[in-house]
Amino acid sequence: MRMHRLALTTTLLVSTLAAQAEKQEKVEPLTLVSRAEKLLQQKEVEDAVLVLWQALDLLATLPSHPVHDSTAVSARFLLNENDPREAQRRAVFASVGKQEVELAAAYRGKKWLDTAEGRLDVADRYDRDAGAKERAALEAAKPKSKPGAAAKEVPKPAAGKLSPLLLRANTEWVHGEWKEVGDALECQAPKGDHLEWVTKATHGDHEIVVEFRPVEPTQDHNAILAVGLGIREGSANYSGYRLQCDYDPPSKEYGLILWAIRGMTFENLVAAWVKGTPSADGFHRVSIQVRGPRLRAQMDQGAPIEVATPADVRGKVGLLQGVSDASTCAVQFRNLRVDPLPPDRSTDGERRTSDEAANQDAIAKAVADAKELIIKKPEPASQLLREALGRVAAMSAGVLRTNLQKSIDQMLVQADPLAARRRKTEQGIATELATLADAYGKAGLYRVALELVERAAAYDPEGQAARLAAAREAVAQWNLAQAKARANELAPPADDGAVLRTWFEKGRQFVSYGLPFAVNGAIACAEGLTAGTVASWAPPLRMPRVEKYSVYVNLPAVGANGGLVFDAVNSTKFGVVCLERHSKGMRLYASLRAGESSWVPLAQREVEMDAWRRDGWHQITVESSAAGLTATCGNTKLQVPRAQLGKAAGEIGLYAFHTADGPVAVQFCAFAVGK
Repeated sequence: MRMHRLALTTTLLVSTLAAQAEKQEKVEPLTLVSRAEKLLQQKEVEDAVLVLWQALDLLATLPSHPVHDSTAVSARFLLNENDPREAQRRAVFASVGKQEVELAAAYRGKKWLDTAEGRLDVADRYDRDAGAKERAALEAAKPKSKPGAAAKEVPKPAAGKLSPLLLRANTEWVHGEWKEVGDALECQAPKGDHLEWVTKATHGDHEIVVEFRPVEPTQDHNAILAVGLGIREGSANYSGYRLQCDYDPPSKEYGLILWAIRGMTFENLVAAWVKGTPSADGFHRVSIQVRGPRLRAQMDQGAPIEVATPADVRGKVGLLQGVSDASTCAVQFRNLRVDPLPPDRSTDGERRTSDEAANQDAIAKAVADAKELIIKKPEPASQLLREALGRVAAMSAGVLRTNLQKSIDQMLVQADPLAARRRKTEQGIATELATLADAYGKAGLYRVALELVERAAAYDPEGQAARLAAAREAVAQWNLAQAKARANELAPPADDGAVLRTWFEKGRQFVSYGLPFAVNGAIACAEGLTAGTVASWAPPLRMPRVEKYSVYVNLPAVGANGGLVFDAVNSTKFGVVCLERHSKGMRLYASLRAGESSWVPLAQREVEMDAWRRDGWHQITVESSAAGLTATCGNTKLQVPRAQLGKAAGEIGLYAFHTADGPVAVQFCAFAVGK
């Protein structure tokens, strides 16, 4: 009997890759505290306070550990030494933590254990020690499973037939025990083994979709959707592409990993962490969109991950469960299908319209699901309603938003016996935070004050709306004053342009469509950029290959993007590292172009920057080596392993485009190589 081995080689490999993905997305608290010390040496006290608060917020989510604990002590020491209002802040935060713990205890008394745990998680952000005793009581209150006891009850599957691709008659290969439960297939891979379900169905350019639900939602579990399946000549197992969804109980997040399997070779293509947002009956939606060589994978409404593969992806569709050396609870799969691709959303206007419609649909679904649950299962109903309220808050102000909010509030009072008490507590917390914000505002620390008012508004959006608007206006005025007083810091760096001219004065337009650059003295400029217009410029072909290079870019308006080309093979196959100016700040990102109209995002991160600095010049550094890509802007760093990039090609260039109304001119200066 042939053996099909699609499980990952070891859990250690998965853990390492997941840790690498997390490191790209999250800044270490130790790094933040070190940055704050440097800011204090430069007398940038307000910036340091904000960074130290960020570090403490992050530490509140991490387990106790000698490094974490010493980092927290260091952060508090620096705050005590440099912020005269630190004692007042600690008192207010301790009060908030205490009130959240009291709410948690009240919910525990109602046996709303998930809600209680959520309040304790919030309490940790304000006072890590306040909830220790209550958390122990909560753990003791949780039901304990006895050896041999039945699995935790989950909602019963809807009655009805299995979808066609979950019928055994439509399979090409099945490994392990899969049993029919209502309209779903249920399976549980033994530790160290895996289960497979390979269908006879094939796909071309389609969206492949499945829904899965863990029987024990809080326990370790995994589920895998596979596309492009086929057995290569000389191989005994299926090759193809697998989207692995691994649940991590401590973080309550899913690690998504997209793998390429070629015989017994396993290659990680891209990884990310997402928050799962299941439907009312506990199912998550997982999809892979196939467009020729491009794969776009997504779980629920989380951010998608995308890759470009060496060739068009074609083959059979399947499911897997189980990871080597890891345990998993039982998982149910339903509605496995091959659908037509959704249409591309090409314009910002269409995207906004679609996003608004999706948000309204999600609100309607959450309310409808809550209505079904409100009598027999009020706790999950209340969670759905609070999620819906959050979505309502994101809507544009108007009659519709007001009426939706009132209607959902009324349902929440019906579902949650502590709704009135919780609302009163939240309003009191908001008042305390806003009062603390006033103290910082009077001291001229307007950005710190805004941070506190935003926390207050999260508790009481309506009550703090005017205060929030005033805090934002104060920061806006502060930014204007800073830009005027520190205009010299917005000027371009001192550079005669010699290196820039050597590389680009006799350059060439790199992408056939769009605009060229003009090199004049110390400046290279992409002029006349309007919405959707691209400008590109490459040095003469005789220039040597360089691994590390940098440039300063000036982005004059929201929607402007500018940066560097790396690993260019030709005008339709290259990478870019760009800085984007958007309505709320600056974002550094890296992407690959893999065809006439195909872009694959690699990594992105917001760049910490005061609003008044956005009109200045910003250095972008790129290093593309055998190890991969490293890109930096200020304190922001992106790292992408070489496996996700393909072979290092070597040709470089300048790149700019605009996504809003124009025209605008994106300027570059102080180009340098090797630094």
